[in-house]
Amino acid sequence: MEDINKNQSLNKLSENTGTCYGKNFKNVFHGFFSQFQDSFFYANVIQFIIVALMYFKIGRGRYWNVLFYASLSGVLGALLENLTVAYICSDGEKTNNSRVYSFIISEIFWTSCQYSVPLLNLIKMKAFSNGTLASIVKYTILGLCLPFVYFRFTIGFKRMSRGYLVDEEINSYHGYAFGILAIADFICTLSILYFVRMHNKQLTHNVSNFSGYIKNSSYTILVAVDIVGFSLSILDIITTNEFMEDYIPSTITIPFQCVMSNFILILASDALLFKFGFKTKYKIYKGQFI
Repeated sequence: MEDINKNQSLNKLSENTGTCYGKNFKNVFHGFFSQFQDSFFYANVIQFIIVALMYFKIGRGRYWNVLFYASLSGVLGALLENLTVAYICSDGEKTNNSRVYSFIISEIFWTSCQYSVPLLNLIKMKAFSNGTLASIVKYTILGLCLPFVYFRFTIGFKRMSRGYLVDEEINSYHGYAFGILAIADFICTLSILYFVRMHNKQLTHNVSNFSGYIKNSSYTILVAVDIVGFSLSILDIITTNEFMEDYIPSTITIPFQCVMSNFILILASDALLFKFGFKTKYKIYKGQFI
């Protein structure tokens, strides 16, 4: 009951909702361009530009297609959300506390962008895996998409109905969504490590170098994604507790969110380095993986 009353006392002008507090936009255009100072907005814009350049220059195959469309989803979500903030925080709209439907529409793009990471790992895994276990992993990852979509659209619905971006309850749902994402990524990591190991045992020395190069290029990224995902999920949930806020500031999640905003760019850079590194070192790349 206390949390409900607390949320009812909040609006888009409140400091804790991270929406219009301290923003004095003369009009939508002034507000939209000012929003480029937001690191999350800029991260998605620059991510799309760089990934698009990579894609049209050297991108081939399903892996690069997913990277490109994930980055496109990210920038569309960022554009829609920040254009919405620019509008509802402009001088003529600050006293208007009606529903903001574009917040829930933007969840279509955020969901597509964020859940592309485990889907990309499934594509990696497919290069080495087959059989019943591979099918179980595949359908587990696809099944985990359902609770992730539920939590993301719950966030969007609450944002839409309340007219602002964040509060303690919304942050908790972010934690649940990122937790599902982290579990999916962790399952992919364990599966890739297992299938690569089994694959290596069946290969000759020369082809094993190919497998080993993929393995070495991806291990660090896989582990980093898992650490960021689990850390963000846990911190988003526990920092909503007022008691914990005395010891752990709620802003501790911001660096992890910034890194997560550029997961697609990180994976694209890893794929680019793998492609050119392998071509230089082995001269036998056939385009089967990327």
